[in-house]
Amino acid sequence: MSLRRFVTKSELTEQLPALADHIWSAAAPTRDEHGVETPSADPIFAGTFVPAEGGMEAEINITRIIARLDAFKAELRKVR
Repeated sequence: MSLRRFVTKSELTEQLPALADHIWSAAAPTRDEHGVETPSADPIFAGTFVPAEGGMEAEINITRIIARLDAFKAELRKVR
Protein backbone atom coordinates (compact mmCIF):
# COMPACT_ATOMS: atom_id res chain seq x y z
CA MET A 1 0.00 0.00 0.00
CA SER A 2 1.55 3.28 -1.05
CA LEU A 3 1.13 6.15 1.35
CA ARG A 4 -0.27 9.42 0.03
CA ARG A 5 -1.31 12.42 2.03
CA PHE A 6 -4.75 12.71 0.43
CA VAL A 7 -7.08 9.97 -0.79
CA THR A 8 -10.65 10.05 -2.04
CA LYS A 9 -13.43 8.28 -0.16
CA SER A 10 -13.57 5.54 -2.80
CA GLU A 11 -9.79 5.05 -2.62
CA LEU A 12 -9.96 4.81 1.15
CA THR A 13 -12.77 2.25 0.94
CA GLU A 14 -10.70 0.19 -1.49
CA GLN A 15 -7.68 0.34 0.83
CA LEU A 16 -9.47 -0.54 4.09
CA PRO A 17 -8.64 -4.27 3.92
CA ALA A 18 -4.95 -3.46 3.43
CA LEU A 19 -5.08 -0.85 6.19
CA ALA A 20 -6.73 -3.34 8.55
CA ASP A 21 -4.02 -5.91 7.79
CA HIS A 22 -1.32 -3.31 8.43
CA ILE A 23 -2.81 -2.23 11.77
CA TRP A 24 -3.32 -5.83 12.90
CA SER A 25 0.24 -6.80 11.93
CA ALA A 26 1.67 -3.80 13.77
CA ALA A 27 -0.30 -4.54 16.95
CA ALA A 28 0.02 -8.33 17.04
CA PRO A 29 2.99 -10.01 18.70
CA THR A 30 5.54 -11.76 16.52
CA ARG A 31 6.80 -15.31 17.01
CA ASP A 32 10.37 -16.41 16.43
CA GLU A 33 11.42 -19.81 15.08
CA HIS A 34 11.09 -21.28 18.60
CA GLY A 35 7.52 -20.04 19.04
CA VAL A 36 8.48 -17.33 21.53
CA GLU A 37 6.16 -14.33 21.28
CA THR A 38 7.48 -10.80 21.32
CA PRO A 39 4.91 -8.02 21.86
CA SER A 40 4.85 -5.12 19.42
CA ALA A 41 7.53 -2.55 20.21
CA ASP A 42 5.90 0.13 18.08
CA PRO A 43 5.00 3.04 20.40
CA ILE A 44 1.61 3.49 18.71
CA PHE A 45 0.58 -0.17 18.81
CA ALA A 46 2.41 -1.61 21.86
CA GLY A 47 0.07 -3.06 24.47
CA THR A 48 -3.02 -2.83 22.30
CA PHE A 49 -3.26 -6.53 21.37
CA VAL A 50 -5.60 -8.71 23.45
CA PRO A 51 -4.94 -12.42 22.80
CA ALA A 52 -7.71 -14.94 22.22
CA GLU A 53 -9.05 -16.57 25.38
CA GLY A 54 -11.83 -19.03 26.09
CA GLY A 55 -13.04 -19.30 22.52
CA MET A 56 -13.03 -15.54 21.95
CA GLU A 57 -11.17 -14.04 19.01
CA ALA A 58 -8.07 -11.92 19.55
CA GLU A 59 -8.76 -8.19 19.60
CA ILE A 60 -6.92 -4.90 19.39
CA ASN A 61 -7.77 -1.82 21.42
CA ILE A 62 -8.49 0.59 18.56
CA THR A 63 -9.46 3.39 20.96
CA ARG A 64 -5.96 3.32 22.49
CA ILE A 65 -4.37 3.34 19.02
CA ILE A 66 -6.44 6.37 17.96
CA ALA A 67 -5.61 8.21 21.19
CA ARG A 68 -1.89 7.59 20.64
CA LEU A 69 -2.13 8.77 17.04
CA ASP A 70 -3.88 11.94 18.23
CA ALA A 71 -1.16 12.53 20.83
CA PHE A 72 1.53 11.97 18.20
CA LYS A 73 -0.18 14.45 15.90
CA ALA A 74 -0.32 17.01 18.73
CA GLU A 75 3.43 16.56 19.34
CA LEU A 76 4.13 17.10 15.66
CA ARG A 77 2.21 20.36 15.77
CA LYS A 78 4.38 21.56 18.66
CA VAL A 79 7.54 20.87 16.66
CA ARG A 80 6.37 22.94 13.70
